[in-house]
Amino acid sequence: MPAESLVVRELTAPVDVLKARLSEREPMDEWRRALRAWVDHHAARTYLAEIRDTIVSTHDRAVADAAREVLSTIDWASS
Repeated sequence: MPAESLVVRELTAPVDVLKARLSEREPMDEWRRALRAWVDHHAARTYLAEIRDTIVSTHDRAVADAAREVLSTIDWASS
């Protein structure tokens, strides 16, 4: 795959939303704590702007809407 065809889209939401989404699915407190810690670790990374092309927010919208935005930005679907 040629490098020019690689497109990085970061799907994002506020930290509190990510923590809730991940931890509410887990049956054990230990796993919930670990996932919340992972979200904090991910949010603290400073190099993301260097590796992504765009950001697509997934907060407060339907999954299909976020998916359409991703696809439309890479010309895989009509707007």
